[in-house]
Amino acid sequence: MENQPICFVITGFGVKMDYETGKSYNLDLSFKQLVKPAFEAMGFWCLRTIELNYTGSIEKKMYEFIQKADFVVADLSTLNPNALYELGVRHALKPYTTIMIAESSLFGDKSKNIPNRLPFDLNHYVVLPYEHLGDTISEETQTAFQEKLKTLIAALKEAKEQDSPVFNNIQIAPSFTSTEVKALKDEMGDGSNLQALLEEAEQLKDSRRIEEALVLFKKAKEMISHYQHTQDEFITQRLALCTYKSKADDLGVLNEALEILVPLHPDTSTNTETLGLAGAIYKRKHEITKDPKDAEQSAKMYNKGFYINDDYYTGINAAYMQNVLGKDSPEAAFYNELANHTRRKVLDITNSIIKSGSLYKRNDVQWILQSKAEAEFMLGKTADYQKTVIKLEDLTSKFSSSSFDEQMEKLKTNFKFEE
Repeated sequence: MENQPICFVITGFGVKMDYETGKSYNLDLSFKQLVKPAFEAMGFWCLRTIELNYTGSIEKKMYEFIQKADFVVADLSTLNPNALYELGVRHALKPYTTIMIAESSLFGDKSKNIPNRLPFDLNHYVVLPYEHLGDTISEETQTAFQEKLKTLIAALKEAKEQDSPVFNNIQIAPSFTSTEVKALKDEMGDGSNLQALLEEAEQLKDSRRIEEALVLFKKAKEMISHYQHTQDEFITQRLALCTYKSKADDLGVLNEALEILVPLHPDTSTNTETLGLAGAIYKRKHEITKDPKDAEQSAKMYNKGFYINDDYYTGINAAYMQNVLGKDSPEAAFYNELANHTRRKVLDITNSIIKSGSLYKRNDVQWILQSKAEAEFMLGKTADYQKTVIKLEDLTSKFSSSSFDEQMEKLKTNFKFEE
């Protein structure tokens, strides 16, 4: 039986944050839309750690793949320490067929005096750049990157040029045999891997089957704890999200969701996903308790996340909570002006996205337009607001407008918009 070549991909999974820039990237998309299609088109079996079977020693299997895989791709985006370490292991074990890729922000921009952030030991080797928009990758990027990667794969298969900084004259490490590959595929065919579990959980979450998704995210946390002794931010965030969404009107459930976030240290975190979640939970708590401390915590989390990342969605929620803090307060004028200042920044961000021509290529088009409409309404830009609402109505067949309608009713009932 002919041995199918293997590509093992060293990368994070789910949404991971680049702490230096404050930007977050869905690395599942990098794998599924950039790397995997290119290698599968070349006849490879392409996989990541979370697709391994979790019934045995996951570390042993991971290192076996790092050593024996015909190709290893290491995604350096966000400079994840685990990815860098595993790349070092590969470089120490095999002299060739290791490919490095990274989100383009790591390469800096000389024209803007933004430095290259690739580690010194790697920045004089070939690292393929790609542009990631956070929660989507453009079709143009996908097509161009896949073609470039396939060209590189073909060249390296033929030449096997040494690309390891440390492997010079050491005996070449063994590769998988066809028997080993068949045994691995048979073992992993039962679907008991973290990737399959997380994909099912995400689908349930997106379908609003929150309690079912919560069960699977809890199982994922148990699975990953067998080999990873630290908190995985993505799974912890999803647990908190699904917990709070499961019964958002139950104070005990909201407190439970906040407790889940404790290991991620929301008070000191710079992870905008963590901050946004904490802000949302405290916002919902305040609607139940009317406790000013909950409103202050919500505003604090949203404000911090907004100023770290200039994210329109975090910003529009920050503005709302600033109005909440100002209601019936002797400092109402200050808080309301602060809220409108935030909204003006949100408008700048959303208008910039629209002017770029990328709006309808993004997965978050609904949230962009809803945030824009809310800002326009509260700033008294009635004509602009009405135009944006028309665009939103055109999307109603694809997206639900219930959350937007609910939020607008709160604004109209509780606050005055700028004249």
